[in-house]
Amino acid sequence: IDLSYSSFANFHGESPLFFIYYLKLSMIIYAKTPKQINALSNCDLSKFLVDYKNIFEADVTTLKLTAYNRNNTLQEATTEAKLHLIEQNAAGHIVEHESLVELKLVKNTNCTTQAIRGPEILRCKCCGATLSLLEGKACSYCGQELNLVDYDWAISEYTIKNSKILITRV
Repeated sequence: IDLSYSSFANFHGESPLFFIYYLKLSMIIYAKTPKQINALSNCDLSKFLVDYKNIFEADVTTLKLTAYNRNNTLQEATTEAKLHLIEQNAAGHIVEHESLVELKLVKNTNCTTQAIRGPEILRCKCCGATLSLLEGKACSYCGQELNLVDYDWAISEYTIKNSKILITRV
């Protein structure tokens, strides 16, 4: 299924799936700490902090759902996204990149809601305290971890398949 950005005049209203994936990709690209980059994932994405450290503008130009599987316990979706990224490198030059990334997501088969769409605040099921996904997915009071797959799609794998420089402005 092609969820190309160019096919939607207003993706906020016309494609909830695109918007959900766009938010998850944005969380990865704009994260500054390991807690932030891992807030919506079940895997460690910390190594990508270096790749996206100097990015100040990002756009998803295409998004394709390349696989979907469902079993008794989990739903699994694989998407491929083309990103247009702009950064300021160490020399102070503006560099535009195009990257192709693969995002694998999982959620509980019984999960029918989209409770987690980005940096939302949830309540701890153990003690009732508020949980901020920007601060990680564990309760700061009792330590209980939030099982993301019970609420929404959680990132299970993220891969940069290729990346190329489009323009360097001196």
